[in-house]
Amino acid sequence: MDNSQALDNSLAIMSAMGSLVVIVLVVLAAFFASRWYARKMRGTAFGAGKIINIVDRAGLGQSASIAIVEIGGRYYLVGVGEKSVELLCELKDFIPPKADMSGSYNEPFGQLIKSLMDKVGRPKKNRDDGGAE
Repeated sequence: MDNSQALDNSLAIMSAMGSLVVIVLVVLAAFFASRWYARKMRGTAFGAGKIINIVDRAGLGQSASIAIVEIGGRYYLVGVGEKSVELLCELKDFIPPKADMSGSYNEPFGQLIKSLMDKVGRPKKNRDDGGAE
């Protein structure tokens, strides 16, 4: 009977190991499938078209965001509100950052916007002091 119990224990261990391998394979397959799908959908998440492409977008609040839009090879910085879209400026010297192998950019969007604002100049703040500057 000891031989039979040892065989049963071995089979139970092999069955558990097999189940563990299958679970790991399913998780890996889901991971790689989601990465493939994200790369495939990368340009279309914001509505990329043949002429107009949203290069990047960052939220500024619950219903406001800022975006870099490419139209015919020219780049624009736009503000997007709940009921409006406003052209902030044209990015004349803008060179889009290169994506790495994972599909993400090396430079975070916040740093990119800061460097662009430094190039084009910061907008003057409105002061309510009777019109004096």
